[in-house]
Amino acid sequence: MRLFLISCFLFCAISLPIHSELSDADLDKIKLIVKDAVEPIKKDIATLKESTKNLESRTDSNFTLFIVLMAFIGAGLAIPISLIAWYSHKDRQDIKKAEDAVRQIETFKSEIRELIKENNSNPIR
Repeated sequence: MRLFLISCFLFCAISLPIHSELSDADLDKIKLIVKDAVEPIKKDIATLKESTKNLESRTDSNFTLFIVLMAFIGAGLAIPISLIAWYSHKDRQDIKKAEDAVRQIETFKSEIRELIKENNSNPIR
């Protein structure tokens, strides 16, 4: 029973500050402490916002640089490829002309051979 009474008295002693109220002076002190703690945080937030803006501007300039470099690389690849394609087309046209010329030469050769045979068979009078 003694243990029960001692523990009840101890719990009552501990719970006494729970029932107390804060005075206006205590509230003012708490406000000052919180205000002092919040000011550096506000400064840090402002610094972070500025850093974020700087990073965004650098990111934008890097992205623009990336786009320009990609355009130069694309142009650097597109121009030689288009030149190769144009030369290839031109070569195909030249080959076709050469094949037509060879056919025409073969036709002329066969006509000349026929004329020679006719001339040999019918001597000139």
